Amino acid sequence: MTIFGKTKEEIEAWAAEATRKAQEEIHAKGLPYVIGDNRGMFKVYPDGRKVFVPYSKDQTCENG
Repeated sequence: MTIFGKTKEEIEAWAAEATRKAQEEIHAKGLPYVIGDNRGMFKVYPDGRKVFVPYSKDQTCENG
């Protein structure tokens, strides 16, 4: 199955490349971008630091 003549793999590769470029542009401005995983959301700074962003005031990285 294809979408707009592209395979799933081609679309995923395009999305990954677009995301990587956007992250580089954001870091070039000295700003963090936000990512999420099964533990919660994190701000990723250009120096590599990851800062936990709680979903609620009661959530911490340890109990997230």
